[in-house]
Amino acid sequence: MRIKLDNRTPFLTADIRAIVRAAAKAVGANGDKTIDVVNARGWHVTGWAYYGHRKREARRIRLRLPKSAGDKVAEVGAVVAHELMHTLGVRHADMTSDQRRCTAAFGAFAAELPLRRSEAVAAPEAPEDKETAAERGARLVAKRAAHARAMLKRAATRSKRARTIERIEAALAAAARLGGQNPVDFSPRGWQMEEGDQELGS
Repeated sequence: MRIKLDNRTPFLTADIRAIVRAAAKAVGANGDKTIDVVNARGWHVTGWAYYGHRKREARRIRLRLPKSAGDKVAEVGAVVAHELMHTLGVRHADMTSDQRRCTAAFGAFAAELPLRRSEAVAAPEAPEDKETAAERGARLVAKRAAHARAMLKRAATRSKRARTIERIEAALAAAARLGGQNPVDFSPRGWQMEEGDQELGS
């Protein structure tokens, strides 16, 4: 009997495999099995399996283990044996009460087997370069300050440009009143623009 285990729980794969072999021996399952072992959302050991038949055992089983599974190994063994019986083609109606309800008495064959947590399972460490809340706050403040300075600079430029236009309009109005006499010199030598002003049309 070959057992392919895909274990996605914190429990040792070797311990789960030993429980599966003990359960297979208890119910007479000999065919190869593919078993997915995942974390349970609740507090109970549960599972499901495909039904087999007399001539050919089914292969696929899924087992769900809660965090407390290490303290209820007999129950784990009972659920595994129950699902293995399904792969043999046994229906609930054909099971005894203990087999159907997966009692500890049914899983007594596994009661002395260990189900240990893997010491290698640990929470992933945060990256060293991960930005802290304080650093993020400082970065956002600096970004907003830079934006405010840029907006202020643009506002100052617009203000200077508006003053330049006002002076030109005043000069044109004065020239119009003179009736063309002593025209205003708009050449670079005759008009000194303030620092920050830009030539019109540039």
